[in-house]
Amino acid sequence: MNPVVKAVLILLGGVVALGVGVVAIQWVFALAFLAVKAAFVLGTVGAVGYLGYRALNRQPALPGRNRAALPPSNDYESRMRELERIEKALDAEISRR
Repeated sequence: MNPVVKAVLILLGGVVALGVGVVAIQWVFALAFLAVKAAFVLGTVGAVGYLGYRALNRQPALPGRNRAALPPSNDYESRMRELERIEKALDAEISRR
């Protein structure tokens, strides 16, 4: 076979392969776009349904006990003093070994 014809056929095969690759990539991106679009539609429908449920249902979102954020005994300074005391005791025990 003539080397020029062989080179032209190889070049044409490369162009066809490149075209097939581009079309495959376009299909992959089209399918990915459809999946993302479907996720957004389902998310929107779910969010609207949840908001409707919350609007019609008068229960608290997370039922639980009413309590203060921190009990009065959880004083920051006293906890820090206790931690410092424990740290000193541990340091003393380590230094004895």
